Amino acid sequence: MPTVPFTTTLDPVLYFQGLARQELDFHAALGELVDNAFSAREEKFGTLLNTTIEINIVQLDEGSVRVTIADPGIGIPYKDITERVFNLGGQGASRGQLNEHGFGLKNALALLTGGNATTFELLTRSAVDAHLGPDQFLRVNGPLSTTMNVEDSATRNDWEKGLTVLGSAATGTKISVVVPWKYFRTIYRRGTPGLDVLVTRLGEHLGVMHRYFLKENKIRISYQGLGGDTIHRVVQPIEIPFEGEEKTITRDIVVNGKVHKFVYRRGTLDYSVKDPEAEEEKGWPYPLRSYYQGSNARCGVDFVVRDRVIKTSVFEEIWPEIAKTVDFNRFIGELRVGNDFRTTNNKTGLDPHADNWEQLLKALGDVEFRPEKATRSDSEKSLRDRLVHILKGTFPAASVVHERKVWAGSVAIDIFVDDGETNRRVYELKVTSGRVLDLYQLLAGWDGLVREGIQPTVGILVVKEYSQTLLDATTEANTRKDAKGVPYNIELRTIDALVPSL
Repeated sequence: MPTVPFTTTLDPVLYFQGLARQELDFHAALGELVDNAFSAREEKFGTLLNTTIEINIVQLDEGSVRVTIADPGIGIPYKDITERVFNLGGQGASRGQLNEHGFGLKNALALLTGGNATTFELLTRSAVDAHLGPDQFLRVNGPLSTTMNVEDSATRNDWEKGLTVLGSAATGTKISVVVPWKYFRTIYRRGTPGLDVLVTRLGEHLGVMHRYFLKENKIRISYQGLGGDTIHRVVQPIEIPFEGEEKTITRDIVVNGKVHKFVYRRGTLDYSVKDPEAEEEKGWPYPLRSYYQGSNARCGVDFVVRDRVIKTSVFEEIWPEIAKTVDFNRFIGELRVGNDFRTTNNKTGLDPHADNWEQLLKALGDVEFRPEKATRSDSEKSLRDRLVHILKGTFPAASVVHERKVWAGSVAIDIFVDDGETNRRVYELKVTSGRVLDLYQLLAGWDGLVREGIQPTVGILVVKEYSQTLLDATTEANTRKDAKGVPYNIELRTIDALVPSL
């Protein structure tokens, strides 16, 4: 028979329901809209201007929240709305840094609405549309379909609803979505978290995903529970928490005659980012609960493409032969690649079928890129050995011992310096940020020596860094006396100050 052309049709109901069935949690879907907002930044003299993205979350009832995200960027022109951005795979005429596939907006709206189970509203204003007045906006209402409507009846009052800082924006885009609570709570799946916990963990997710953008731009979150007050937060960039110095390697790989660059950083996890005291020291949303937890499932390498973290905790995919062992629980790193590396359509990883990714995987198998075994005890042993060497040179006439046991062997003093009478120094060493608990450990060592008839002259807590809380606790401890009536004499020192060459 002759060749017969035919056309395909799309069932929009089934299609958008199917599009919502992806392994993307709420924060990943919202991240697609954040990507679009950062990509819509205005440009002046060839430089992208810094921007502020506003996210507003209001709990409507026990089963849903309304999420609004707005940016003061270039907006979406009428022609792009009607001919491009809502088409499958369609992109606007102006493609930004994070506009790669043309699926982000549709993916996000399908997921956030539960496959059109709820609805959305998009308001936008672009300088391209000269026919719009200064307080006039285009409006598109859901659900997603192959037949949609746009109108120009939205006003400045419509734009201002749900916004606290971007109400006067001359151009921009605002999307409001009613999100089922069941999907919203995929931000954090442990326990039965309330709105406060979920928004805090959302701040953690966005801080990791967009850490490079947040160095010069801002994401502001405001949220309100049922009958509660509105709470305002600013998302901060969450850097990889390396303990001490990380190792950085910059390399090229050549694929089909083309050079592809990548930057690889690796190091050891600083556990203090998950300590309860981290919030006072580092601010909201610390302590971290979703990333960098030092477990087998949450160690590994972050993938960064176009300055966006698209995947975290990658280990087995690169080094399957050494995966699933606690030896690497503290291994963390980052792989930053150029724009020529493709991502999957939902930005959950690098395209596994791309030639440059296959070559990159081979390169990462080389010895110089392989992770090193690292435990906290290994790091503290290194610090202890270095400090013992320094102390022996500083106090040549004194005895310098480590792991001095007191309290019938139940407490170990990291380092004890004893010249017999006038110089008895007790050291407690921590390679992480100091905690009040570490101070109590030092005091236990002091009291154990006193119990044996040995009077310490000074106790020194050596930490990576210390907070005001720990400083206050140390000051209070020094107002008290030990069992012999001698005042405690506790000092705080940082590793850099005490062991600068470590």
